[in-house]
Amino acid sequence: MRDDYGNEWMDKEVEARVIEGSNVMVVRGKIIDTARYWLKVSVGGQILYLNKAFIISIKLAEMKNDPGVEGNENRQSC
Repeated sequence: MRDDYGNEWMDKEVEARVIEGSNVMVVRGKIIDTARYWLKVSVGGQILYLNKAFIISIKLAEMKNDPGVEGNENRQSC
């Protein structure tokens, strides 16, 4: 049985929706490594570690000139 699909995202530009408190944060960047509970993401030249337990969704992203973390949004159900 498969634990996760992290390796499918390696070296790809993604957009992840992540829970932060009662808000949702959108993170855009390139996944450069995966571990059992974490994704290592390059965001605007900096490294960000995302805990998989807090990721709501992840998809391939159309990258803009300045990838990064968007401001918090009110949490909405999908």
